[in-house]
Amino acid sequence: MGGDFINALTNWLKDGRHALIVILVIGTVFTYWWLLQFRDRLRLNAFTAVPAALVHTAFGVLCVMSFAVLEVWDISAFGNLSIFGATFFMPILFFAFAKLGKRSAADVFDIGCVSMLFTLLCSRFNCLISGCCYGISFFGSDTVLWPTRELEIAFYAVLITVLAIKTKRNQSRGRNYPIYMIAYGVFRFILEWFRFYGGNSVIHRAHIWAVVSLCLGLSILAEINTKQKKVRS
Repeated sequence: MGGDFINALTNWLKDGRHALIVILVIGTVFTYWWLLQFRDRLRLNAFTAVPAALVHTAFGVLCVMSFAVLEVWDISAFGNLSIFGATFFMPILFFAFAKLGKRSAADVFDIGCVSMLFTLLCSRFNCLISGCCYGISFFGSDTVLWPTRELEIAFYAVLITVLAIKTKRNQSRGRNYPIYMIAYGVFRFILEWFRFYGGNSVIHRAHIWAVVSLCLGLSILAEINTKQKKVRS
């Protein structure tokens, strides 16, 4: 009986749409829990954190789907996912949340960055289930591929841990998001050469977005550091 249930669940999850629903629910629950850890800094309570978590997830889905369309300028691509959509567009939500609620933008971006990264980590588990975003052949092997999805999961896990600790200690001061953009830009630029790509080009689309992410992150981080030095002086 138990074996039949597990098999049925496994088959159900193999449908990418079903797996994505589970991933989004897990991400929303984590975001809700994470927001409550900072209820005083964000001026939220157990009730107002619910719509905040739901909007965070819904906007994130819209970001990654919209960016997939923009990449190819084809509306039929809506439904595909591009993680760089979250990287470039989620700041719109964070800025609006801070501005409209008269909250500290540094706190909103630092706290929101961690919840966003957790959802992105979950999305890579969805790739494992759905069988997409796999690596190229491992040194010519016919059976072994580069573990690109697993490496990205590990990347997110490490970055989430580091940034979560800094956020809890209130040490980030608005730096979480640019640090993520820099780290992911470098990581994804390298990783992209080990992912399977349907064309013959050496440089993929993701290489370009990785460079853009890196440059934006460096620029934002430099601006934050400059402003904070002026405040201290």
